[in-house]
Amino acid sequence: MADAHDAIPADGTYLLDAFECVFRKQNPDWQTIGKLADEAALALCGCYDSLQREKLQRDADRATIPLDDAHFKANTWLRRHITDGALTAYIRNPVTDKLLQLPRTGWGMVLEKSRIETSFVGPDDVEAPGPDTVIDGARRPVFFKTVELRELILSEIDRNVAPGRPSSMRLVLAELERRILDRTYVLHSSKAAAAQSLVVWLKKMHPEAAKAAPLAWKTIRNEHPDKLEEITRARN
Repeated sequence: MADAHDAIPADGTYLLDAFECVFRKQNPDWQTIGKLADEAALALCGCYDSLQREKLQRDADRATIPLDDAHFKANTWLRRHITDGALTAYIRNPVTDKLLQLPRTGWGMVLEKSRIETSFVGPDDVEAPGPDTVIDGARRPVFFKTVELRELILSEIDRNVAPGRPSSMRLVLAELERRILDRTYVLHSSKAAAAQSLVVWLKKMHPEAAKAAPLAWKTIRNEHPDKLEEITRARN
């Protein structure tokens, strides 16, 4: 089935663009988690030693988890709100120029893809499930009214993503993942020392987040003991 890359109304937002917007709104540290995954993948591509590749593959898999989780969360958010009617999805008929409202059914999640990579969906598309969007033999791109999308993001995400502790913990977790992947990183004597170093890092690199709701080193130690173990001398 062909995909027709039709233009949408000026006040519309493509499904793919909506996904990227939600992903970034839900994850203030989206650049960091994406960079960690990219760096790990790049290191793997440049290695040809079989034993080293096994280790780098594990590192790459581990670095990808936070990114995949964030993508899945944004994907689920959009599909859930289309299904419950909070967000209306449309396609445009290129012949009549009329907007067609898509049904709320058929937006169930699948495991093949954690993220949305296209604005085209279909009932038989295992990677991009959705209702029938075919007009004149081609699938039409899904979009939303920008105003409706912005209002929903404002009420559901902007007002509920706390600027302090939640985003601070995400920043700390991303830095912790980076340290785990950096095999030249100087190991700490204990989990407590490792957690304390992350508090110092947060205050230095992200003072506003640290000031809004300071993270205690004990909180980091209690929530991520296994990851902290990776940057202590016990790892060796």
